[in-house]
Amino acid sequence: MMSNIYLKVPNINELHYRQEWMQDPKTMAYNAGYDINLKGYNKETGTIIKTDEEILTWYNNWINKEPDKYFAYIYDSEIIEPIGEIYYYLNNGIHSMGIVIQDKYRRKGYSYKALLELEKIAFENNNISELSDIIPDNRISAIKAFIKAGFISKELEGDIKQYIITKEMYYKKIEGEKVIKTPKDLLKLMSEFDYKWMDKNGNFHDEITPNMYEEYSLMTPEEVLKYKCGICVDQTEFERDWFNKHNFKHKVMTIQIIREDTAPGHTFLIYQDNNKYYWFENAWYDERGIQEYNSYEELIEDIKYKFIAQNNIQDNEMHNLEIFESLKYPYHLSYEEMDEYKKNKINT
Repeated sequence: MMSNIYLKVPNINELHYRQEWMQDPKTMAYNAGYDINLKGYNKETGTIIKTDEEILTWYNNWINKEPDKYFAYIYDSEIIEPIGEIYYYLNNGIHSMGIVIQDKYRRKGYSYKALLELEKIAFENNNISELSDIIPDNRISAIKAFIKAGFISKELEGDIKQYIITKEMYYKKIEGEKVIKTPKDLLKLMSEFDYKWMDKNGNFHDEITPNMYEEYSLMTPEEVLKYKCGICVDQTEFERDWFNKHNFKHKVMTIQIIREDTAPGHTFLIYQDNNKYYWFENAWYDERGIQEYNSYEELIEDIKYKFIAQNNIQDNEMHNLEIFESLKYPYHLSYEEMDEYKKNKINT
């Protein structure tokens, strides 16, 4: 479990960490297979061999070159050694950046925390205009971390995209975090959201289309906020993200009636506060608000009653009414892909 994450510019005696990472095939596997004209680069493994003299030359070219060039090690306060590196540099008028986490510390959420720290240094301390990285589509974990940290994507050629956050975007993000302090603040913000869904091509739709099952794309919380729209599944992921960050005990639930040719349903969030239960609702327009209950059972029964009335569910259909806790799906999945993801989770 990670503790406090911070960045520290290395001194000369700490350069051996970077040399060791660059020579580790597991850590550098992401870098393999490219046609890179760089001394010491191994295309098969992605590793880069640097002599002590070469690493010292690199150090003198990179350290204490702010504001347009910055390099630091990433530290967890409970681990003695650095767990990775993060940097940016001015390249053709744009501040390009990179991040490398040592292989044994990957898949622990460090990239996201380190990106937040780099944003503070880049925009608050060094007053640069943007941070940008180029990431292939197959690096799913990296993409998730960048999007969660507030970056947005721009299409480039082939299977790569540019991920960028500007100083303006950064300050807008942190101001929003300061303003939205309570569930009521969150609901007020979300009252401006439209009920629309995004397809795989980034287009938005007001209505259900024949191919929505395959074409729908689950939006990230950042996309929901940026475009100020989403259907219930998107909006509850936006809510889940906020309630997670503010340490509320909560669940995302789905209620659904299975019929012969349709399966109307609704996804919603509930949370606890001061021994009370609350239904937080924005997407279901007629029930928009925060409703308070004395127990979980009372809350669920009320939602069931209203869902049954809305969908005119008859007594002989009640055995097909389902209510269950929703999975946390990867972003940008279609409904078809979410069903497959759920089946795989159940079977494993």
